[in-house]
Amino acid sequence: MHLVVKAGPVTMDRQFPRLNTMTDTRFTLSSEFIELNALLKVLGLASSGGAAKVMIGAGLVQVDDQVETRIRRKLRGGEVVRVGEEQVRMVRGSAA
Repeated sequence: MHLVVKAGPVTMDRQFPRLNTMTDTRFTLSSEFIELNALLKVLGLASSGGAAKVMIGAGLVQVDDQVETRIRRKLRGGEVVRVGEEQVRMVRGSAA
């Protein structure tokens, strides 16, 4: 969406993201697995480990379209993790 607002001598021109657009990210594992709370921290989806635990416990995180409440769920590759409008596709690395 593009918005132009004119107010006297001032013109604001801003680009707004479209609503209901999901960000899709690929995360390649460099080891056998990563725990869900650690993934949220590493990707910056949670500001801290405590925040990640609260998000997971509150049911704000989905794995493969199911609400996930296990804080230390092991992600081994092939899963899709969703937090709000963020989607993360887990991919196994060549060494994993």
